[in-house]
Amino acid sequence: MPKKGKNTDLKTPSLRRNLLGGLIFVVGLLLVIRIVLLIVTQHYKTVTVPDFTGLQMDEVESMARKDGLRMIASDSVYVRSVDKGAVFSQNPSAGSKVKKGRAVYITLNASRDKEVMMPDVTGYSLRQAIVELTSRGLVVGDLRYVYDIATDNVLGQSRPEGMLVSVGTVVDLVLGLDPNDTFVTAPNVIGQSLDAAINTLKTNSLNYSVHLDNTISSEKDIEKAFVYDQIPETHIEPANRGDYVDIYLTLDSGKLPSPSLEKDPSGVEEDEQI
Repeated sequence: MPKKGKNTDLKTPSLRRNLLGGLIFVVGLLLVIRIVLLIVTQHYKTVTVPDFTGLQMDEVESMARKDGLRMIASDSVYVRSVDKGAVFSQNPSAGSKVKKGRAVYITLNASRDKEVMMPDVTGYSLRQAIVELTSRGLVVGDLRYVYDIATDNVLGQSRPEGMLVSVGTVVDLVLGLDPNDTFVTAPNVIGQSLDAAINTLKTNSLNYSVHLDNTISSEKDIEKAFVYDQIPETHIEPANRGDYVDIYLTLDSGKLPSPSLEKDPSGVEEDEQI
């Protein structure tokens, strides 16, 4: 009578082959399923997201169709420096690799000017009026002075209180001027941007006139430009409140003056003193 132990030994290699075969079958099946999923879902196909910023919606939709992307306008903002109705930002960002059919969320700039209520700044000081108007997106225009007991007190404004006006509207001011408080010193605005220079001059009771050199050819250039010269120069000669300061803009940093040597009150340069 054969021993049972021998029968068990004969079956062991067959069992191992069956287990190995089953394992290979499962692995192969998983690989086939993976390949089928890649083909069906096209995970292996990606497109590069174009840069949509600054474009209008008809241009955006045309580019999106060509690349197989879906565009969703998720938000809107109001930015004066961006064209009305143009794309302000996007997600995913330009250059990202995404699957075809991916949604790209865009933020559009408002298609019309934002409107604000005109405040009443009469009775304000000049500085207070500048803060109030600029905080609403309005622009302080010409400063016109008339004799009054309170210097830089706002006596009138060119736009009536309560009317709806577009952001960026210019508001001229009428200000009081004590005859004994006429003179001011022109501040130094060399190296400042146009907006910063205007704010500095206005808060010092002065108007301005802008001159552009040949490096500037567009509004975007003006936004990046800086003041390289001004007339009158700072601390050289007194100016009357309401006078105009000529400011000269450039994109060429080589036009900025070299830092001058410090002078003492007597006008003698420090390195000339003994």
